[in-house]
Amino acid sequence: MNELYELAKQIDVLIIFYFLMGAAIYGIVSTIMNGIWLVRDSIKKHRAKKSEKKESTEE
Repeated sequence: MNELYELAKQIDVLIIFYFLMGAAIYGIVSTIMNGIWLVRDSIKKHRAKKSEKKESTEE
């Protein structure tokens, strides 16, 4: 019975470890993706303003 208890403790520790690792990896990936989207949106807005300014000066 004692061996079963030790095995259950080890499995519990592994489950908690993998859960925390998954949460950490998700947080890192989410932060990186938000940064990429922010840069992409900034570039799109800059291009739109640039083309709008170019169109207004041509007219």
